[in-house]
Amino acid sequence: MKTLKTTAIGLLVGFVLTSCLNSTTVHPSKNVTTLSKSVSGYEGLEISSAFTVDVQYSSTDESIEIEANENLHQYIEVEKVNNLLRIRIKSGININGNSTLKAHIVTNNMLDYFSASGASRITLSDPVSADQVTLSLSGASQFNGSITANSLDGQISGASNVNFEGNVESLDLNVSGASTVSDYDMIIQDAVIQLSGASQVSLTINKTLDISASGASVLRYKGKAAITDIDVSSSSQVIKVD
Repeated sequence: MKTLKTTAIGLLVGFVLTSCLNSTTVHPSKNVTTLSKSVSGYEGLEISSAFTVDVQYSSTDESIEIEANENLHQYIEVEKVNNLLRIRIKSGININGNSTLKAHIVTNNMLDYFSASGASRITLSDPVSADQVTLSLSGASQFNGSITANSLDGQISGASNVNFEGNVESLDLNVSGASTVSDYDMIIQDAVIQLSGASQVSLTINKTLDISASGASVLRYKGKAAITDIDVSSSSQVIKVD
């Protein structure tokens, strides 16, 4: 048993040392510069590494500009992966200090997939109109924008925040880990909502509502929705707002 314990400790120490040797710490320079990137044909965004991203739509123009501390540009990945525009810091790079990490995107494609992780933020300057839209947020990330869609799938976790408006026929929403989704200017016809871990949602729902809530979570809703199924723990609430 002692031999196994010693071996396990040795493996753990080796893993930590290898991780440290394979990582690079970078201190952001004071000078901030903007570089243009050329990527086209993407249908959604996959953003991580605490980037702040703003998106504009154009019938003709297309551009990607990365604004960052001058010495960080070499560590930034901007590429198309599985029809998604991926923007992130390269693996193994640790940024130590106040950094500027921004992406300014102009696209002529109507995007329908938005993923943000690692304290990233996506803001839509213009409304999205699509058949199906997916939101995936984790790690204290944010999404702001207007969405019109037949269906919207949302997976929101890890103290993330969604602030949106628009019109959606069918919503499938899972919110966990003290995350929030709002507001009443997002009008839903049929909603299936799962809440956990002290999360909060505020929406307008007009037709049907299937709600599951646990862990001191709260759903507040306006509208005339008929509740078709409800499973709410004693510490959670479903509140009809007049």
